[in-house]
Amino acid sequence: MSDFDFVIYYIFFPIFALSFISAMSWLIFVTQFIQYISDKHPTLYEHLGHPVIHILFWRFPKSSSSSVRVHATGSGLNIQNIYTFDELKSMSSYATFILKAGYRKVDDPMMQAKGGRARAAGLACATGFSLLLCIVFGLAVSGQS
Repeated sequence: MSDFDFVIYYIFFPIFALSFISAMSWLIFVTQFIQYISDKHPTLYEHLGHPVIHILFWRFPKSSSSSVRVHATGSGLNIQNIYTFDELKSMSSYATFILKAGYRKVDDPMMQAKGGRARAAGLACATGFSLLLCIVFGLAVSGQS
């Protein structure tokens, strides 16, 4: 067995398999997490087919009767919705994960579990793909010398 075969069979394939499994886990957990938020607060995702990436608030209300303009940016989407202060307050704990990945601060244990699994799977996925890219780059560099 040559050095190249060793690298392919014992390094490349296991890392590729782990990366693939991590990516699939991430997709499953994030989908469940988004569905959970959608069930709790349908207005947060009423027009979005993708997770919200940025939510920016302008003109923060001084009373519960005034409304807030929410600018939501998803994958190529640019949508603005109007929410009352009470609606925004009820959604804020669920939007925390999206804004800051602060799922530990959410007071719902089920949300903590789903958010934590989604974040862990995403980190594993990113780590696996980073290692895979390093190995492919290393093989390319070693093949040139």
